[in-house]
Amino acid sequence: MHLNGFGHGVAFAALPSGSGTELWIECAANTSGYGTALAPIRYTANATLDSPAAAAAYRPISGATEYTCSVDPVYRRMIVRYHTSAGKRIAVYPLSAFETRNFGSRLVDFKQPTISGTPQGYTSSASPPAWRATGAPASSTRTCWSESCPPG
Repeated sequence: MHLNGFGHGVAFAALPSGSGTELWIECAANTSGYGTALAPIRYTANATLDSPAAAAAYRPISGATEYTCSVDPVYRRMIVRYHTSAGKRIAVYPLSAFETRNFGSRLVDFKQPTISGTPQGYTSSASPPAWRATGAPASSTRTCWSESCPPG
């Protein structure tokens, strides 16, 4: 599948949907290449899709100008990294908020910690740590955003 104008693709969420897969991904890229909203799209092999306009997509956080997201399928959470005039932040939602398109209250919302290196992506794989890869694109260095992260 080839996506035009969606954004950097730092992270996205792939969720089962019927007999297929729904991708939640940043869309409506700004002039810097970052997505200004989130959109659910159905994965279709060999398809080419143009980004929907931001007005046709979802902006779950008032005042945010850039979005990416990642899913934690084990704990059924959606992690949203977003940008406001105050900087980068992380919000955690129950996955049901994205399934129903009713975003309501966030489970957690915090300022993205300062990390060394070049941000390359993030995910969540435990309750509640969120992981972020750092360093050069080929680096395997990681930083944990929680005090309860396992070693490694």
